[in-house]
Amino acid sequence: MLMRPSLLSDDALPLWQSAEFARALRRMGTDAQIDRLADAGQALVVRRSFGPFGTVAFTSRGPIWAAGAQEAEQIAGLRASGLHVINADGTAPNVLRRAGFRRIRRAAEVSVLDVQPDMDAQLRQCRSKWRNAYRQGLRAGLITGHRPFHPQKDGWIFSADRAQQKDKGYRALPPTFVQAMAAIDRKAVMVSQMMMGPTPIAAMLFLVHGAAATYQIGVTTAAGRAARAHHVLLMQACAKLANRGVQQIELGLHHPQDAPGLARFKLGSGARLQELGGTWMKVPLL
Repeated sequence: MLMRPSLLSDDALPLWQSAEFARALRRMGTDAQIDRLADAGQALVVRRSFGPFGTVAFTSRGPIWAAGAQEAEQIAGLRASGLHVINADGTAPNVLRRAGFRRIRRAAEVSVLDVQPDMDAQLRQCRSKWRNAYRQGLRAGLITGHRPFHPQKDGWIFSADRAQQKDKGYRALPPTFVQAMAAIDRKAVMVSQMMMGPTPIAAMLFLVHGAAATYQIGVTTAAGRAARAHHVLLMQACAKLANRGVQQIELGLHHPQDAPGLARFKLGSGARLQELGGTWMKVPLL
């Protein structure tokens, strides 16, 4: 018999399957719970009412299966889960099909950066051109800092990101979510920032959850780009997060066609690509 997985796992789970994510959603008034899937695993399930269509239950980047969970146990757990939609990660397509789900959206890829115990090892992961940019940034001699999120001091980051989203046509988790995570645990949101005198010229915002972190926002200015600010901030953030037991940082979806520069930045830092499982919907009677 498999041991039941912990509801508060310290593993390097995706943000969307972490206890921190569930608590932040509940603080925002969303029905979010980590449900057991019999003895096979667990899933962070979000339930939302869609009027006459009733309540829809979905999970992203899950479920998380217990070590040694067999296919038959996973199938039984999914059938009994009440889930309607799964943005899959780590579940075999055969398991999802046999549990009554059909894929409605193709798989995407995310960039994941492994966090090393020391800076030399971290830099060895980087591509040579990226590593040179980091060293060039250090020679600029500008002030950097890494600290918990501060609602008043860091409002400019959200403003800059909103303008960036509008300009580049993407969407991200809203500021209210970041604020909810910080309100629950101020150390769960880390801001890495570069200053030119009293003026911030670049920042990166990370969400910390167990042994993993998620790169949530990155903003910069012309001065920040010239100073290679994000190269410096990301490497320094790795060192800070390593001291907190973080094993990996998820850098977000890999979109080389839509954002080639960002894709090169992520891969140049040493990130590896991880393929997700696509979106699956429960088909009645299957």
